[in-house]
Formats: sequence, C-alpha cells, structure tokens
Amino acid sequence: MGYFVISNFLIYKGKEKERMIDYLFISPLGWSKHVWDEIIIDRRFESKSIEIIEFLNDSFEDISEEHIDRKINNHLDNLSKEGVVVASSYGTVALISFLINNNVSINRLILIDGFDIVPSLEELNSTFNCVEDKCFQEPSDYYNDVLSDDEKNDLKLLHILNHNLALKNGIYYPKLDTKNTVSYLSIYSNRDFEKDFQLVSNRIKDFFIFSSRDILIPHTKISEDNHLLMLKNPQKVLEKIFS
Repeated sequence: MGYFVISNFLIYKGKEKERMIDYLFISPLGWSKHVWDEIIIDRRFESKSIEIIEFLNDSFEDISEEHIDRKINNHLDNLSKEGVVVASSYGTVALISFLINNNVSINRLILIDGFDIVPSLEELNSTFNCVEDKCFQEPSDYYNDVLSDDEKNDLKLLHILNHNLALKNGIYYPKLDTKNTVSYLSIYSNRDFEKDFQLVSNRIKDFFIFSSRDILIPHTKISEDNHLLMLKNPQKVLEKIFS
C-alpha cells in the first residue's frame, strides 16, 4: 500500500506516522520562518519534509540554552540519514553550541555567518538599555526603519519582512522585542564559535560555510551586505544545498 504526505506526517494503512525531516533550517535572530521563502520555493523541495526553527518572542516556553538545545535535538533526532541542515547567523551560534554540548553527528551542514563573539551581558545591557521597543503605524514605517532605499523596491523582501511584524490594536510590533533580544544573545556571551566549530567539525560529514568574517575554517567569503545570503542571493545557497 502507498502513502501520502499531510504536513510532516505520513498516513500509512490508516495510521499516522511522523515523517523524517529532509531539510532543517535554523533562522537568524528576530526573523520569522519566511526568511527562507526564497530558498524553499525551489521546485527541488517538492515532496520533501522541511522544518524551520525561529527565535522570536514566543518560540520557546523559556528563552534558555536548555530549551533551545531541546528543540534542536528533537529535530536532529528526526533528521533523515541524508538530511541537510542550513543555519544562519544566530542559528549558527545556537547550532554550534548545541553540538559542543551534545555528541551528535550531522550528514550535511551549510552555515551562513555566525562566527562573531557575542558581547557580555553587561555590554548587551549597556547597548540595549536606552533602546525602546519600536512600534509602527504601517508596515511601510518598519521598512523605512530597517531597509536601504534600494531594498524598499524589492517586493519579495517586503513581503518576507511583513512576517516579522505582529498586529495588536491597529499597531505593528516586531515579533522579537528588546528584552528578549538581550535574553537570546546573552545565552551565548563571550564564546568563541570559530574555535568551538573546529572542535565539533569531525562529527560533520560534509560542511560548507559562507562567512563575511575572516575565519581559519575553510569558507567562501561574502560581503557584510550579504549577511542574509538566503535573501540577497538565494541561488548561491541553493547551489550548495543541492551540490
């Protein structure tokens, strides 16, 4: 008897069975899962099982390393033998930290930045102490706050950015506020993720790194403007996913 896919489950002989994950994407801080839209729209993902981890206000019951590790572990436990993991920025940080804490192997891994050292909690508090949570009357006000003039003409980017906002009482708010930004960042303060990755790289069968920072690990250099490479040049990421 055959099967068919509903969400991330297989229906087989009338019974529901969880399907193995083919692709796991771990997002940058403050971005919704739609940050990967320009990647997963590719037809080669059809009939594949995809999971995406976000870091937003309501992504975890408690913003802690324990809860983040638990979610990553649950998804990696369900990753197929040939599964691919793609992490960006804060997602890279969280994944490397998880691998340091857990003896887990990965088949294929693609990283996009995430090798900067996160400041101490004291430095973070000093930086964000005077930063008030922003709210916007219209999404266009948000675009004006975060985008360059050229980027404001990118309709696909504007659509993706809309998913970073929550509407409450007619006002738009980012889905990650200042307090929780500090909470997320402080988890990984003062850690050397370049060194940590070197310690766990022997447990990764195949990896490829895009980095805007000069690191000693083999990597392809990207500009700081391409920090969110999956938005700026998705084809480069797709080439590595399907190479």
